[in-house]
Amino acid sequence: MRLRDTVVYEVAAKEGGKYLFVPEDALPEDLMSNWSAISDLTAQEYATEKGLTIVNIGGGIRNTDELGIVEQSIDFLSVSDDVMDICVTCGKAEEETSMDVTMLATAYVSGSEEVMRLQSDFVLQDMSTTISTTYLYREQTSGEQFFDIEKADVIQTELGTYVDIYYSNTKGDDPADGLSFRIVDQAGKAYESLGGSGVICVENGLYSQRCMLNKCEIGETLYVEAFDCLGKEVYGVSELSRE
Repeated sequence: MRLRDTVVYEVAAKEGGKYLFVPEDALPEDLMSNWSAISDLTAQEYATEKGLTIVNIGGGIRNTDELGIVEQSIDFLSVSDDVMDICVTCGKAEEETSMDVTMLATAYVSGSEEVMRLQSDFVLQDMSTTISTTYLYREQTSGEQFFDIEKADVIQTELGTYVDIYYSNTKGDDPADGLSFRIVDQAGKAYESLGGSGVICVENGLYSQRCMLNKCEIGETLYVEAFDCLGKEVYGVSELSRE
């Protein structure tokens, strides 16, 4: 079984009011709503309206082999035009309470081939208090049946709420097929999310994804909406009950 660790670091411009930070793989024609609270505008439209230069921000953990990290996924959340939070979720083979981490932040002006790099080394200590609650599958209210959710672990920390969803997928284990999950309330409204972790193979035929939320209370029933993150089709909502 693989363990997950999450590191969030923030990248900010030295001089404010000049740049629009977007994720490293974002294109000028991509919607701002993919990583920010701004809707109905592309990055280029917003940058033009504000007189800003688009800068793609990226990075991650460099010393993955040393830390026993077998995989990492990165999510981006815009704090303001020129401040970007980068959430790095790692799959690890062993749990540790202290790690010497080397982080790398990258930036390049959209359309340029010149990449700026900034490295930071620090010791990361796990001082959190973690409470985990298991929710078991009850029923699926609608939608496709090519996947089965077995359970979900809701993990509460001082910083946020994390939901690890365990499922099987009869279409296969290819992350590129687009199957993703989000946590919604009984009315179908999505909880405020900080992103997801990508697919981790727990064992043969069983996979997991992590939904990262602002700290919140879930209650007795957990509602998990499955959707295609590529085509945006919604497959249905599964209900899970606290064990």
